[in-house]
Amino acid sequence: MTGGRTSGRADERLGQEQLPLAWRIFLVNAAVFAGGIVVLAISPATVSSPIELAELLVLAVGLSAILLANLFLVRRSLAPLDRLRTLMRGVDLLQPGDRAVLSSGERPELGARRLKPLVAHRLSIASVSA
Repeated sequence: MTGGRTSGRADERLGQEQLPLAWRIFLVNAAVFAGGIVVLAISPATVSSPIELAELLVLAVGLSAILLANLFLVRRSLAPLDRLRTLMRGVDLLQPGDRAVLSSGERPELGARRLKPLVAHRLSIASVSA
């Protein structure tokens, strides 16, 4: 980190982090299922009316692959929340001056500066609706 700027990787992820969590998960699921459809469409696999054991095994393997890919990608999408949970466990709110230590090496005050406009926006929405 130089000159108070975040790392290039954090800058690259900024656009992705602006999407609501539900949309991020939806897009991950959509990509996995679309990939499964493409593989199914180009494969020579068929399913008989009374399903045969070999066909059932192929379907089970395909479903397992889709579920594993989905699990991996959703966990990756939720990783920032997991890091936040871990970080917050280490902070004692009753101890004045106790500060969180970020694993990325970023100074906490820089992260707080990025959150300030978001918090202000949420507060303005709350005050309008009250």
